[in-house]
Amino acid sequence: MSMQHFQLEHRFPAPPSKLLEVTDSPEFRAFLNEKMSGLVKTEQTILEDTLARRVKKLRTSAQLNLPLWLERIVSRFEPHLDQMFQLDRANLIERIEGNTVAGRIAATARYNAAPGNETVRLFEGSYECTVPLVGPTAEKIVWKQIKPMYDREAELTVQYLQEHL
Repeated sequence: MSMQHFQLEHRFPAPPSKLLEVTDSPEFRAFLNEKMSGLVKTEQTILEDTLARRVKKLRTSAQLNLPLWLERIVSRFEPHLDQMFQLDRANLIERIEGNTVAGRIAATARYNAAPGNETVRLFEGSYECTVPLVGPTAEKIVWKQIKPMYDREAELTVQYLQEHL
């Protein structure tokens, strides 16, 4: 199996601790569910929340525009992404592992303080399609759908922060 590697960088108008606090809130999740086209819903469960770390589970259901042949392959499954997030609060590094209907994602998000009381989030990792024979092609197609969703999520996060801070 091959993997689709990715690296995304987004800047937010809040310090890392505030950004993480806001993006964990139910109000922010509701805002994203309402504003993101293609996003059907997100469900978040905080499993552990201490001074040292936070562990959460996030289930995201999205509506992707896939080619018919790929849609037929994944249509027999519920189209969602289950992700586990483990945040090391001291180092502001979050490890993310997830499973989709047809693959796996493994990533790291680093929340770096930036001048002007801002945060730069560096999100890097890989996505692997586990469907035999079509994996590499499917990975590229799925990533072309998912990357704009991550970028849109960042834009909406900036908007939310500007409206609520």
